[in-house]
Amino acid sequence: ILLNGCTKQPEKTSISQADINEPKKELTQEEKDRAFLEKIAAAPNLEMALKLASPQLGNQYQKDDRVSLGANGLVWWSEKNLTWGLINKLPSTTYLEFRKDSFLEAGKKICANVSVSEISAVRNKESTSYYATLKDRKNFDQIFQAVLLKSTKGINENSKVRVCGIAVENYQYKNIANRFTNSVFIIGLLDLPE
Repeated sequence: ILLNGCTKQPEKTSISQADINEPKKELTQEEKDRAFLEKIAAAPNLEMALKLASPQLGNQYQKDDRVSLGANGLVWWSEKNLTWGLINKLPSTTYLEFRKDSFLEAGKKICANVSVSEISAVRNKESTSYYATLKDRKNFDQIFQAVLLKSTKGINENSKVRVCGIAVENYQYKNIANRFTNSVFIIGLLDLPE
């Protein structure tokens, strides 16, 4: 009788029927996309960021004249991490090599002497980026769509400048004549004194 009184019975946990039947909240597509972008942005290096972006990287994932979700994730990563030091350590590619096989060439350095066709600032809470259409000064049919980070001081439409950046994906968009223009989408820096 004494032993029976000393043994402690395990406490019963009560699970209600509501806990069992409560469905997990399904994420919206917008929430899934944001989580995907944040995961890329948090990558510790470019190699990992490219690996995370690759399932949604390429012109087959572009919609409504916009770059792919993977390319956007690489822009988010680059806003915090892109420097001249990083660009200079990357293996190089050329415009034509990249257009031929963007899958193998993605993440490589590309540099060109360009003239600026158009440029405009896009601001968010943390940074300012510049979206630009750039044309190679020698090969006018070589067009870059670019997100330019850091300084664009003194650079406007018709400016001539050198750009270097990360080649990300082939990009096709409708031009003013309602035809398609092929270009290379890059995330880069302008070669300026500052």
